Amino acid sequence: MLAIEFKATIKNGFIKIPDEYQQQFERQKSVKVILMKEENASAMSLDKDDILLNHPSQVTSTQDLISQLLSTPLEIENFFPLKREEIYD
Repeated sequence: MLAIEFKATIKNGFIKIPDEYQQQFERQKSVKVILMKEENASAMSLDKDDILLNHPSQVTSTQDLISQLLSTPLEIENFFPLKREEIYD
């Protein structure tokens, strides 16, 4: 299965495939489409159960949750990661 990713604007219910990908799909009668709406990351809860409840189609297991967080990390205002020395305090 060939998978591509691109950003698009929906106009009258249609999404245009970018020119650079059209040739790869010109003979296809049907394709699988996954739509992902961008959300404000700082508004998302860090609670796993809340993410599972609010986005059940996107996250079906702990591994999926980890994959989702790695591909779209949460941006948290005023967050500073611990320094190596602080981890063991």
